[in-house]
Amino acid sequence: MDIQFDISFFKDLEIPYRLSSYDAQKFNDQVPTLAINILSASTFKNDIGLVLEQYQRLQIPVYVILSDHLQAPSYVRAPMLKIYYLEGKQYRIAEIREICCKEGEPVDTSKLIDILPDTLPFKFGIMERKEKYLKETITPLYFLVLVDRETGEILPTSREIEKRCADEAEKKAELLQKQLDELKKGS
Repeated sequence: MDIQFDISFFKDLEIPYRLSSYDAQKFNDQVPTLAINILSASTFKNDIGLVLEQYQRLQIPVYVILSDHLQAPSYVRAPMLKIYYLEGKQYRIAEIREICCKEGEPVDTSKLIDILPDTLPFKFGIMERKEKYLKETITPLYFLVLVDRETGEILPTSREIEKRCADEAEKKAELLQKQLDELKKGS
């Protein structure tokens, strides 16, 4: 069965390299703990129909759907975060249509979805981005955020972690250059 998801999370599965696609047969038929699809005008019907049925049949514990910019039809109008999670062999649904924060602002933890605390180390929310979307009109864009259960802070993406490391390395290099220049002056 060929299924695709935009983002996935596998609890207790270590893969020491990046994959462009995931073939369960190569990993003892393990399914993702969490699968995420960002709705688009061309895929939303499939993502909330056939894909949902396949994921439930495969017993994927958590299936997340985010509408980050769609304005129609109303049942997928952004912002919309819908989470299907297994309870027994059936999916239950948690949904939120409110943002938990705007980009760069603190999180309102009352506007998060908290499911399966023994399985997932985070809660889910919707952040309104500073960037906007333009089709016929300018509309807000939204971002799925994962929020640390303990701290209430948004977990950084790998891109944000890489940027932070690069910024720190640059500051360290500038400091070392400054110290070297001072040593040269003193000689």
